[in-house]
Amino acid sequence: MDSDDIGNIVTRISQSIGPGLPNAAIHRRVLAFFENKFQVVPDVSALAGRIQQSATRMSAGLATWVPRITCASGLLRVSGTAGSGKTQLALRLLRDADAAGHKAAYICFNRALADHISQLAPVRMPAETFPRVCAAHGASIWRGGGL
Repeated sequence: MDSDDIGNIVTRISQSIGPGLPNAAIHRRVLAFFENKFQVVPDVSALAGRIQQSATRMSAGLATWVPRITCASGLLRVSGTAGSGKTQLALRLLRDADAAGHKAAYICFNRALADHISQLAPVRMPAETFPRVCAAHGASIWRGGGL
């Protein structure tokens, strides 16, 4: 029903609910209509998008302030909960190192994550799992490469 048809509202409602005995459910719906009340159902996809935006906004701080930390060894070990921004931070640090001509690597325990980072990180920055790095290092020592 739109505003041009407001003169026929009583007829339209009568046609919609029909004649007969009073029905409490229909009565509540008609009252809700006139009181301009409605039931809102959340859109799950919109909610998921907002959660992602919020998580990205919150974790952006990690990628902003951690690069400002300096340490003599140049090694950083970052741990945090899921969604805290560790991956965004790692990509930022890898890109910064590449731009400065430094060597860097991404090492994690998750094969799928290492493969994902390999696709996003600069080409010359390896991304590998810790077990694979240990195996490669062990093989190097075994062949006489030393520490």
